[in-house]
Amino acid sequence: MELTWISLFLLFFLPSELPISSAQTWIKAGYWFSGSEFPVSDINSALFTHLICAFSGLNSSTYQLSISSSDNQSFSTFTATLQQKNPSIVTLLSIAGGSANSSDYSSMISQSSYRKSFIDSSIKTARLFGFHGLDFCWVSPSTDSDMANMATLFNEWRASIESESRNSSKQQLILTMAVQFSPYLDSVSFPVESIKKNLNWVHVMAYDYYMPQWANNTGAQAALYDPASEQNTDYGINSWINSGLSADKLVLGLPFYGYAWTLVNPNDNAIGAPAKGPAITEDGSMSYKDVKSYIQRYRAVSMYNATYVVNYCTIGSTWIGFDDVEVVKIKVAYAKKKSLLGYFAWQVPYDDNWLLSQAAAQEDVKDHRNKRRLLVIVLLTASAIVILLVGSMVGYLRRRVLRSKDKESRSKLGTDMADAGSTNAPNLKIFGFADIEVATNMFSFENKLGEGGYGPVHKENGVIQHEELHFRNVLNGGGIVSSEFPVPDINSALFTHLICAFADINSSTYQLSISPSDEPYFSTFTNTVKQKNPSIKTLLSIWGGKENSSKLSPMVSKSSYRKSFIESSIRTARLYGFHGLDLWWISPTTGSDMTNMGILFDEWRAAVNSEPRNSRESQLILTMAVHYSPILHSISYPIDSIRRNLNWVDVIAYDYYLPTRDNFTGAHAALYDPLSHLNTDFGIREWISKGLPTNQLVLGLPYHGYAWTLANPKNNDIGAPASGLAITADGSMSYRYIKWFIKSYGAASVYNSTYIVNYCTIGSFWIGFDDVDAIRVKVSYAKEKRLLGYNVFQVPNDDNWVLSLAAQGDAKDHRNNRRLLVIVLLTALAIVILLVGSMVWYLRKRVLRSKDTDKESRSKLGTDMADAGSTNAPNLKIFGFADIEVATNMFSFENKLGEGGYGPVHKLVLGLPYHGYAWTLANPKNNDIGAPASGLAITADGSVSYRYIKWFIKSYGAASVYNSTYIVNHCTIGSFWIGFDDVDAIRVKVSYAKEKRLLGYNVFQVPNDDVNWVLSLAAQGVVKDHRNNRRLLVIVLLTASAIAILLVGPMVWYLRRRVLRSKDTDKESRSKLGTDMADAGSTNAPNLKIFGFADIEVATNMFSFESKLGEGGYGPVYKVIFTFFYQCIQAFMSKGSRCTYIFRVE
Repeated sequence: MELTWISLFLLFFLPSELPISSAQTWIKAGYWFSGSEFPVSDINSALFTHLICAFSGLNSSTYQLSISSSDNQSFSTFTATLQQKNPSIVTLLSIAGGSANSSDYSSMISQSSYRKSFIDSSIKTARLFGFHGLDFCWVSPSTDSDMANMATLFNEWRASIESESRNSSKQQLILTMAVQFSPYLDSVSFPVESIKKNLNWVHVMAYDYYMPQWANNTGAQAALYDPASEQNTDYGINSWINSGLSADKLVLGLPFYGYAWTLVNPNDNAIGAPAKGPAITEDGSMSYKDVKSYIQRYRAVSMYNATYVVNYCTIGSTWIGFDDVEVVKIKVAYAKKKSLLGYFAWQVPYDDNWLLSQAAAQEDVKDHRNKRRLLVIVLLTASAIVILLVGSMVGYLRRRVLRSKDKESRSKLGTDMADAGSTNAPNLKIFGFADIEVATNMFSFENKLGEGGYGPVHKENGVIQHEELHFRNVLNGGGIVSSEFPVPDINSALFTHLICAFADINSSTYQLSISPSDEPYFSTFTNTVKQKNPSIKTLLSIWGGKENSSKLSPMVSKSSYRKSFIESSIRTARLYGFHGLDLWWISPTTGSDMTNMGILFDEWRAAVNSEPRNSRESQLILTMAVHYSPILHSISYPIDSIRRNLNWVDVIAYDYYLPTRDNFTGAHAALYDPLSHLNTDFGIREWISKGLPTNQLVLGLPYHGYAWTLANPKNNDIGAPASGLAITADGSMSYRYIKWFIKSYGAASVYNSTYIVNYCTIGSFWIGFDDVDAIRVKVSYAKEKRLLGYNVFQVPNDDNWVLSLAAQGDAKDHRNNRRLLVIVLLTALAIVILLVGSMVWYLRKRVLRSKDTDKESRSKLGTDMADAGSTNAPNLKIFGFADIEVATNMFSFENKLGEGGYGPVHKLVLGLPYHGYAWTLANPKNNDIGAPASGLAITADGSVSYRYIKWFIKSYGAASVYNSTYIVNHCTIGSFWIGFDDVDAIRVKVSYAKEKRLLGYNVFQVPNDDVNWVLSLAAQGVVKDHRNNRRLLVIVLLTASAIAILLVGPMVWYLRRRVLRSKDTDKESRSKLGTDMADAGSTNAPNLKIFGFADIEVATNMFSFESKLGEGGYGPVYKVIFTFFYQCIQAFMSKGSRCTYIFRVE
């Protein structure tokens, strides 16, 4: 049976998860350009099948590949870094690029020796850096000889790749090329035959058709279609296919950028409008991320043009053309329709929070995957139910077999008990139950050492206090803008609080200042992180490190300076939507600094308390980052002021040892240190002893470590001599970089439980850091100490959120268990209600049906038929059912024409408009349907798409009014009156179509819908209700049936067991057991009372687990429900022992 289910699992589940061959793979590729300065580790490689590293160069003397020293690090680790998030990713190294010197490549391909040098070095470089293929991106061959020599290059390149694969026994390298949108370039043609024979595929650069640097009119730079020109993607793809290159060797290019023009006349702003050059940037190019930011900042509207399949927007005299989500989806669908091999993006870093990449990757892919997953879930669920039923049956049969051997077992037990009490063990010491209970601390799990032959073994006198910890889970993370980590990429669902760092202080006015480069991030920080976690709280951190100490010290010294600082801090927090303020002053150095700091906190709290009374907003949170100990350079923090005024303090529990300062390896964030006070536990206890409550302390967790260079690599423990820092300029390394370093060099992370820290050694490098195990221990420590929570520095240093998940998991275990219990109970209750409800409904229906007066119904029918045939209708012709059936072709759907007196007509489809019209009212106060108007409004003919109407309403704060008489929506904005169909009108109309039994509905036109498909979803929802209800009913019934079977099965088994037990030969059992026990006890136990098996079974409540106290030498020991059982134990112990007393109490 087990083999059967394993076979089913392998048959259905594994094929859906295993990779398919490269020939069948739908390519989802993207270029990463080193000049973008976008970290490779930040790429969401799970959204791609192939990623291309661009670009390597060409040595003009040797014609070998060359990689600049600035790119060497990122190129050499490119593949390994991407494979951390997507182990199946395929990487290619791209050669040349748009800025390459074309004459160098023209010379290289012109001579055999040059080509050989190039080919050999390219293969060598690809293998050295771990790439799976090579991409040739020479975009400007210009002569027939260039094209002919390129064909020769491809022939020789492919031959070398095949030869190298045979010799190295490695998989062949992939060979691709980036080509122009058309095979014809400046009157010359690409060598299609050589490409077809030698390249795996080509990347069609389907963009840059128009650029503001040379085109004096706005253009669709990546138009899919163009009715007036050949400069469009569809024309280019068809040209490649017509030239002889098969569709499955074409990969379509998607631009993740656009161009901005300056319009000659802002009122003339369509595609093709006159323009006078680039806008916004030097060449007009803008990444998709920048385009979206620009649109959001100026509240512009993105327009979709279905003719060219492109988006554009106008902001004053600036016109921007680009591809948005809907365009990308259409282009990917086009590539599939054309049977192309896939798509590629140029370039990946230009995306905005992976919106375009996700749109492309998920287009038409999710349905198939979801169906397979649903099939797996159904099969596994069915398998689980069958296994449970079979398991119950096997358990029942096994119990029957075991019961038949019961008499023999009891007989053996009596003999063994007699032997145990004999003189063969003269030194046997007997312990009472109470003695054992004390020795093992109530049989606690912590005191358990191992499993003996007959039960657990416990260590003695290991006393551990157990109590429930009430832990307020304040989780903080610093979102550091200077880290260049995109704020949208933060997984804010893992935190309750996020801190944006850092604001500065103006040394003249002592007001908060934010640099212009940080302003866009700070202003959108809260709204951005709320997208993934609406309940997140954000704080603005104010930098007061060593560089700013000279500003803070004078600021806190004078009342007017403090006032200026406090007011500007509150104003800035409100302006940018932060929920609180955090002061990061880690180096106050004098007693007066500490005193003045206390005064600052008093005044700051007073201002924070009074501000909500005027603004009616919730009070701002006020916190501070503090040294690990309250004593800093022999002076103490103003603890009384901190306790009164701050919500909490973030304890910087790290950087105890630094390679720039210490000539030995150190645990820079040690939780404990037996030889020093430089450890977190000492610092926390100091803060508490000085009077700060534990619920105002938040423990700092470092998401970074430090690297030392060992003096002697063989001496590599904590505290080993070191000659200085390693790897980076100051030895600091992010956790992400550390994990990559360990993986790349095959090193092992060692956990030290004395200091609670991890470290690794790679040659002479020694790296100390906190890994998952250290983080979990520290969070548990914070809970045990009843601290308020933890704070991480800094969020971007995490590796795929491994540390954050570890920290959060430890805090949420208890809460999740309770939630799970509630869910299980509610689900069980709902199922019972469904079962009972279904039964009641069924019984009621049966009762009502039995009361139907059938004869009366037939009599009434006869009367009606007689009336129909009376003389009042002399020309009435009566048709039989068979005649009507023939006339309508078995009542076929195709023959339904309309609603007659006796049946539906079915060839009508109702039209739904996804647009409206705008009028200019003659009198804005008279604005109902039918009001006088002086003409059209807003557009040339007054027509307005639903998408534009919704934007118009939102932008002007207007209200959509629903008229139930006409079933229509309208709104009024000044003298503009717009009539249209909103969600409510669409739903009513679709319901009307269903009621009239029409064939369906038709919308005009799809692109006019809102970007979120609001109208289409509303229409679809009405249509699907009935079908979904039926499906839901089937699912509920099947689920209920399965659960009923599971419930009834054990119940039947239990009742059968009870019946069979009643037939047990009880007298024989008691007689046999009595004889055995009498032999075992002899005359030394004159008061021994004999109990039968059935009596003991009742006394221990069917040998229930709850009644079990521990493991004896020969089997389980159970606590007794009835006091008479202690007499049985008394046979083996002296009367009056503690054991007897314990059992009497029980």
